[in-house]
Amino acid sequence: MLVVVPVPDVDATVAALPAGTVVAAPADRPGWGVRPAYLRDPEGNLAEVQTWLPR
Repeated sequence: MLVVVPVPDVDATVAALPAGTVVAAPADRPGWGVRPAYLRDPEGNLAEVQTWLPR
């Protein structure tokens, strides 16, 4: 299971996270229309934070 959390600014959100939390840095995914980053919570669960790309 993957939890997806929309945030206003994915880069600012990632910058505020503790070191070692992010497993994939923010990257534009134009085909999907989002800029996601992937992280693991303290229990090892995968989560995605994302910001919609401008249209």
